[in-house]
Amino acid sequence: MRTNEQTQFTQADELTRYMLHLCYNCDDANRCTTEEEVKACMAQYAQAEEEPEQAEGAEATRGFMNLMYA
Repeated sequence: MRTNEQTQFTQADELTRYMLHLCYNCDDANRCTTEEEVKACMAQYAQAEEEPEQAEGAEATRGFMNLMYA
């Protein structure tokens, strides 16, 4: 049995690790075939998720909550 110190990762292992940790819920995960493509895809989606879109009624809900609890 190998310990963590003895484990050597190959490029395929790294790609698998990225796919499992970062791309599990991605609909386009099957299109990424190299580690560089996975990293580029994750960077693209990370930038898109920095500013989440507010739901349609978010302002109305926020206003109601301010009236009730302010």
